[in-house]
Amino acid sequence: MNDEAQDALRAAVREADERLLGPVVVPSYDELLGGLPEIAAGRARSAPRPSFRASLRLAAGLVVAQARLMPRSLGPLTAAGLAAAVLLARLAPTPGAVVQLFSAVVTIVLLLGAVTACSHRSDPRLELLSAMPVSPATAFATRLALVLGIDLVLALVASGVLVAVGAATGLVTVVTGWLGRALLASSAGVVVAIWRSPAFGTMAGAAVWLFGWLPGPGGAVLTGTSLWMLGCAAALLALAVWLARRPRLSGVGA
Repeated sequence: MNDEAQDALRAAVREADERLLGPVVVPSYDELLGGLPEIAAGRARSAPRPSFRASLRLAAGLVVAQARLMPRSLGPLTAAGLAAAVLLARLAPTPGAVVQLFSAVVTIVLLLGAVTACSHRSDPRLELLSAMPVSPATAFATRLALVLGIDLVLALVASGVLVAVGAATGLVTVVTGWLGRALLASSAGVVVAIWRSPAFGTMAGAAVWLFGWLPGPGGAVLTGTSLWMLGCAAALLALAVWLARRPRLSGVGA
């Protein structure tokens, strides 16, 4: 069959279809939608806000979960380190040396506690925290606040004990002697620990701690507690929480 015969056959088939079925008409998109029932456009409902009791339960569960991630020996070791700070400060010959020695030991204790809060980023149990309706940054901030809060309370108690056992200086002088240095060293260590690893964080905090011994124009480079030290510490802690938005679970830097 040549091409002319095939074309004639196609034309005959097309003509027969049009006679039997009629011309093929493709409906427009609007005509298709017009045949559907009208659906009322309802407003999107926002997710219900949790009640105060539910929020409280979530916060308590988060704190308990973070506390379980910390080593059980952290509390006793922190208390032992602060007790050693009190004993060493009692051996200092002058009130100024008492504050300097006590502040140096307290700074190291708080630094190690803060870096410990960053050492569980590769813990397999963190996968359970991923199922909670909180972000990794919130979980890390809770753990860091828990550790620093407990350490600060214990350091305040140790300061009171030092003054009570006969230190020739006041409680405010003792507390301001270590508060700024400890928070600044701890926050610097936390940022580097989150960015690199806890080992690098410890070295960074120790470097800040050394500035408390370096002589400056009016004494040590870092001494006492000032607004700029507290402001820098707060900014560094906020940076650490921002860096913890995506925790590394592969074990790198743990």
